[in-house]
Amino acid sequence: NLAWPLMSANMRSVIESNLTGKEGVQWIECRIEGPEDERIYYILCFKNRLDVLEVNKTMFAPGTDFIVKPFFSLNKIGGYSIFNLPASDALWKISSSLYINEDLKKVIQQQRLTGVDFEEITVG
Repeated sequence: NLAWPLMSANMRSVIESNLTGKEGVQWIECRIEGPEDERIYYILCFKNRLDVLEVNKTMFAPGTDFIVKPFFSLNKIGGYSIFNLPASDALWKISSSLYINEDLKKVIQQQRLTGVDFEEITVG
């Protein structure tokens, strides 16, 4: 929570092979040094702010554009296999929360990739 999601090469490969091409993502390589070894992970970065919300049904903090509870538009997210919240600041580029479609979820589960939690979201 609130940290950048680090992904293994396997997770990156699964995501890349399931992109629709509309997501506009790039990857940042990240080297993690441990006491005995060094590992390479990847951070997913969005190049474009995606329009995915049903704004009139999304709950915002009073007087701000801070999203308290998003409500996603089924028509808008239909073209993406992975997306994030369209925050008003630069935080939308690298997000601590990523949203995926059911197809990508199934592939992740079939590949038995670990370190991922799934929650249902509100879509209409």
